Amino acid sequence: MKKIAVITLSAIILSLFAGCASIVSKSDWPVSITSQPNGASVVVKNSQGMAVFSGITPTSVTLSSKKAYLQGESYTLEFYKDGFNPVTYKLNPSINEWYIGNLVFGGLIGILIVDPMTGAMYKLDESVNVSLSTEYGFSQEEGALNIVSLNNLPEELKSSIVEVAI
Repeated sequence: MKKIAVITLSAIILSLFAGCASIVSKSDWPVSITSQPNGASVVVKNSQGMAVFSGITPTSVTLSSKKAYLQGESYTLEFYKDGFNPVTYKLNPSINEWYIGNLVFGGLIGILIVDPMTGAMYKLDESVNVSLSTEYGFSQEEGALNIVSLNNLPEELKSSIVEVAI
């Protein structure tokens, strides 16, 4: 009887420190970063504007989903490549589905303490893919159809326009 009481008490104590997302998931997320075309410089900045990573696409980085208690961390990714317009991408955290498991397994301790403190209540997208456009405003992706207003077309390209009869 004493053995059953010890096991039961141990299970209760362990469940007090359990958070579903913290147990099953994580708070550091690998993020694959790609661009069209490849070879763009990328700088990842946290919500305070501090650069936490820089590299050349394609690349990957592990980012924390935790900012503070009950706050997920957002990131700004800035892409640069010669001959292309810079692109800014916002990577925002979302609620981790495993966090909802606290309603069944982790209880209030998991909902209010463990997962919010570890940051496991949030997740980040697994991949970011951006398309860079040229300084003339169109993509250089193979097979891409580009529609450009004559008002936005540089003078040096206007001389090469060919009229098409429909």
